[in-house]
Amino acid sequence: MKICYNTAMHIHYKKENILHKLPSHFIHPTQSEKFTKASFSQDITLLHTKETLGALCDFGFFKIEYYTGENEPPKSTKSGFGMQLWHQVGRQSAPKSWCALPQFLRRSTTALIDRKDQPKEYWRNWSEHARRQRSRWYAQKELYISESTKEEFQSAFHESTLTPALQNLFAGSIERHTSVYQEDVHFLVVRVKETQKIIAGFMIVDDFATNQSFYPVAFILSVAKKTPASLGLIEYWWHHCEKKDIRFMNLGIVWMPGDPTSWKGYSQFKAFFHPKILIFQKPFVRFFWNSTTKK
Repeated sequence: MKICYNTAMHIHYKKENILHKLPSHFIHPTQSEKFTKASFSQDITLLHTKETLGALCDFGFFKIEYYTGENEPPKSTKSGFGMQLWHQVGRQSAPKSWCALPQFLRRSTTALIDRKDQPKEYWRNWSEHARRQRSRWYAQKELYISESTKEEFQSAFHESTLTPALQNLFAGSIERHTSVYQEDVHFLVVRVKETQKIIAGFMIVDDFATNQSFYPVAFILSVAKKTPASLGLIEYWWHHCEKKDIRFMNLGIVWMPGDPTSWKGYSQFKAFFHPKILIFQKPFVRFFWNSTTKK
């Protein structure tokens, strides 16, 4: 059975793949120090607690502590005025001392592939369209995938269909992730054999602390849209995770009702692989005022 969200574009998620709790052995990437550091464009302080890992943004007159996960964060010990923001999956109602915020402020829905959940011929779990594209990829001889340098990757995505705003956003993401993850960042590109021109690319990041790989940056040129280049990158990424013994392929955010319509195109592409869909509940907030920092 599938759930179909239809507003000008069909996006099918299998009902049995909709998750209302974290899957077994899955650790949310925000529990990784490297992921958390790379996620913020401003300076942060990591908050190590017994229950969970958080991040503190100090704006001087106001502080915000960010937490994501099923374990309730402890009360803040930081001096001054601020709030704690807690994103989670399993709770429908706010526990004592917390208030629920509107649903539209929830963390974006995430798509995951658990490789250990897949059969040996993993592609048989994909949609018919994805299986067709996979066959096209292996049948064609004009394109191939290789790793590139950061500079070459950046030069190529500036020629892509990405808007200038997205290009600027991705440029910052590339710098942060390469600075934090270093050799665990890989720039995969699809090239035309005859000219060596890059027509599509993924920047994949391996987070061994949480046993997952994710791609914060992806692009495609207009000339590649009718080719199986994007499917080829997913296939290459699968085998990369297989070699590195990485369990989870984190496809990132996907569209759900209420999200920007601009997310639908890449969400439809991700849905072709029938991933697990991790839906966050309303976030919880708790304000604090401490005259001094507590130990």
